[in-house]
Amino acid sequence: MHDLNVIILRAITTQQKRLTIRNKQLYYLPNSIEFLHWLVVLDIRSNNLTNLPNLPKTLEILNLGHNWFTTIPDSIILLTSLKSISIYSNQLQTIPNTFFEHLINLEYLNLNHNYINTLDNSIAKY
Repeated sequence: MHDLNVIILRAITTQQKRLTIRNKQLYYLPNSIEFLHWLVVLDIRSNNLTNLPNLPKTLEILNLGHNWFTTIPDSIILLTSLKSISIYSNQLQTIPNTFFEHLINLEYLNLNHNYINTLDNSIAKY
């Protein structure tokens, strides 16, 4: 946890646009991450995450690969600036029908290596 606090503090003081927190065996992210309004890229792959707090609405690229998500976190649909999301190698079984409704800028979606067998027909309109 000490490493995470240092990483977040560095992100706050430098206002870097990219934040990478990989391979830290994290089970959660602090709620304060929502207030990093300058953040454009968040790479939190290869942890033990199962859920997310609210994230900065400025995010354009989000990498959640190699975690333990069984569902797509609700906080993601609030990220209307999101252009790319990778949720590969998780435990996903379904994609919510409303997932694409708010992600109007989404250009890239990687869901490889999950347990999704079928997609709802309503997804085809996106």
